[in-house]
Amino acid sequence: MKCLYDNSFPKILRIRKKKDFQAIYSSGKRYFTKNFIIYIKENGLNYPRLGITVTRKYGKAVKRNRMKRLIREFFRLNKQLFKVGYDYLIVVKRDCNLKNYWEVKEELEKFLTEGI
Repeated sequence: MKCLYDNSFPKILRIRKKKDFQAIYSSGKRYFTKNFIIYIKENGLNYPRLGITVTRKYGKAVKRNRMKRLIREFFRLNKQLFKVGYDYLIVVKRDCNLKNYWEVKEELEKFLTEGI
């Protein structure tokens, strides 16, 4: 699949449906980092998919959208760290204090290489 080897983030790699989010919440394996809760569940596909949840408690729309952009950018540039055939749902904790891409990258990269 071409999109796994380039730096794109097409719709096929996104979790977009409510039923998919609910399935991951209910039966996915849950991991905790300092700033994220990460749910991982097998998807039976030959590519990883990413879903992101940022609640209103985290902040106003500008702040929430910025965090989603940072996480999507990490996924787009580091697809090789994500296991093929799994869905990843990243929930941003209310007290997350990450400010830039490098902080997000450091925490998620550490989790994906050491935490699983």
